[in-house]
Amino acid sequence: MKTRAARAPVPSPASPSASPAGARRGPRRPMTHDALSGLRNIGPAMRADLALLGVDTLEQLAACEPDALYAALQARTGRRQDPCVWDVFAAVIHQARTGEALDWWAFTPVRKRLQAAGRFPPSAPPSAPASAPPSHHRA
Repeated sequence: MKTRAARAPVPSPASPSASPAGARRGPRRPMTHDALSGLRNIGPAMRADLALLGVDTLEQLAACEPDALYAALQARTGRRQDPCVWDVFAAVIHQARTGEALDWWAFTPVRKRLQAAGRFPPSAPPSAPASAPPSHHRA
């Protein structure tokens, strides 16, 4: 008769004091053969977007800014991207820089403040038709 090995306990989340309001914190996911795919909020679509932009390592991602990635993705694809893609870029950059894994929607208030101040990147690249539907990202 086989016995199951005991599973290691899941560490409890750290104190939320340094996190954006409403953020859920948890342990950093173990890195896979591809460190970017091991980050919270990076699913196949976001991983493909980062590859399209030439971002293949944690070091490269940590050196990026969400505004620049968002604008570059729109320019590269020729399509308007859903503003929540910016939120995901902000979340994964934050994790690459700090190791703190936060849900992407923790960065939505930051983007909305930028939008209200008129400092958010353009919602459509100049080459894309204004009626182009947004591309939606799924993590």
